[in-house]
Amino acid sequence: MQIQRTANAGILLELDGKRMLLDGVCQGVGPYLPTPASIQTMLLQQSPDALIFTHSHPDHYDGLFVAHYMQNTAGPVLGPADIPWANPEAFRLDTIQITPIPTRHIGKADNCAHHSYVVQGSRCLWFLGDASLLDWQKNADVPKPDVIVAPFGFLIGRGWAYCKSLGVKTVVVVHMPLRENDPYCLWQQLEQTLDDSSGVQVLIPEIGQSITV
Repeated sequence: MQIQRTANAGILLELDGKRMLLDGVCQGVGPYLPTPASIQTMLLQQSPDALIFTHSHPDHYDGLFVAHYMQNTAGPVLGPADIPWANPEAFRLDTIQITPIPTRHIGKADNCAHHSYVVQGSRCLWFLGDASLLDWQKNADVPKPDVIVAPFGFLIGRGWAYCKSLGVKTVVVVHMPLRENDPYCLWQQLEQTLDDSSGVQVLIPEIGQSITV
């Protein structure tokens, strides 16, 4: 399984010969960076096999990119029904099952239509988006993950305790600003987890960086 962080909160996932872009192109919002033009060009030229979005907030989604993608490929777009062209239902990509899980967006944006995803192939990945921990952990019947891709909130306090309780081997952290532009002090809080990760591999790739897990 290879993961390239391509956006503030998104990745390009390569699994079982398929390439899936999950929240993988976004606009800049506050301290959260937009997808660089060079990565957008690469993604359009190489056409991922599927686009997958958790919700329509601009730090997770770029409608112009989706429109360009739809002009050049017949690949599916998955996401909540308020995203143009999106299929809100479970989808099979050859041997890979992609299952949307309706979840509540964390915090004040709790009325935003939001899906998290379970991507199940030879290995299982959870892509949580901006899911509320309290809402997500009700999903006890979904396949257990080999890898979790999660925002900051799942790496501290009760969120981190929950991740460890699953026996997950790798957690990939996204939705992090640059260290030098961190008005919410997210890096400072995250360092406490990194000091004692209790055997869980915690990875925080930069935008553009690829990792193999």
